[in-house]
Amino acid sequence: MKKILLLIAYISVFLVSCNNKNSSNTNLLQFDLTEVQYKPDTLYFEKKFDFTFFKKLSEAVINGKISTFDFPLFTFDFNGKLDCLKPEQLKSDLAEKNFVIGTEDTVTGKITNKTFIRNFNNDARSIYFIENWTLDNDLKFSKTIKYYAPVRFFFTTTSTENKMPNLAFVVANKDLSGTNDKELIQIAKHIFYTVSLNSNENGGPLILGLNKQILLSLLVDSVIKRNTKVFDVDLNKFDVGMALSKEQARKNIGERVDSVATTDENGNMIVSIDTLKASDCKRQIKEIFFIEDWYYDSKTFSIKKDIIAFGPIREFENAEIQGRIQRSIPYAIVLK
Repeated sequence: MKKILLLIAYISVFLVSCNNKNSSNTNLLQFDLTEVQYKPDTLYFEKKFDFTFFKKLSEAVINGKISTFDFPLFTFDFNGKLDCLKPEQLKSDLAEKNFVIGTEDTVTGKITNKTFIRNFNNDARSIYFIENWTLDNDLKFSKTIKYYAPVRFFFTTTSTENKMPNLAFVVANKDLSGTNDKELIQIAKHIFYTVSLNSNENGGPLILGLNKQILLSLLVDSVIKRNTKVFDVDLNKFDVGMALSKEQARKNIGERVDSVATTDENGNMIVSIDTLKASDCKRQIKEIFFIEDWYYDSKTFSIKKDIIAFGPIREFENAEIQGRIQRSIPYAIVLK
């Protein structure tokens, strides 16, 4: 199999519109279904995911129990025909390999050889998802996974400076939205991750096909104006915390009323009121977070996501320290 080394660190999300005339008009993110490509951050992935899934998946792939495809690295187009991979191709690629890398001491210049083991079951640390997103006027968010690709990280055969991400293969995912969770195997419980809404930054692909203004309006205006019940996020557990009052939710999203004192040319003090409404804070929202349960079908290895909660992430300048950027989670919209 051809090796695909991809700088996924620079690719957080890629959104394109699907021409699906039968899609429901209730999806406010776009006129049709919105396709999303992203990789959850391994920082949060490590804590909540059952990594034995990758071992079972690789065994099914090598034994030809499920079909796999080559990742369309140059186009990222999953709406056309994908190239199939044969089990014998993957058997060699996924097998354990030992290789030696020479490292040079920066002081003495001495070369030391180190042996490294490359093993898919140990190197796979995340999943690249290709999904359809829908969000309706009642703030019901759902995802349907079309494809996914396990992401493994390993040293190249010539350097130990950084582990490179690699997409070994793509799995076509069956829609499990109508399947009871009890019929599936759980592989993640309340897993937390973020998706950037500015994926054109840092060399990532552009966001296409997503009505970002409507998304921000649903995340902020709909919550504030409708008195939607929201919760805080326990940052120790990265999970849903206590319920928030409407006033606290407004404050968390950035709404404030400040008294600003100045003096006129005669030395008289003038107090003015500086108001920042919640709706004006939408420009500060750079990411969206999800808390989800993940399940898979042991026969097809298709994955299902149940969204527990989601919400906005603010990015703003520290009021006391000029130039310092802060990030915060104002609230979580809980679905379950």
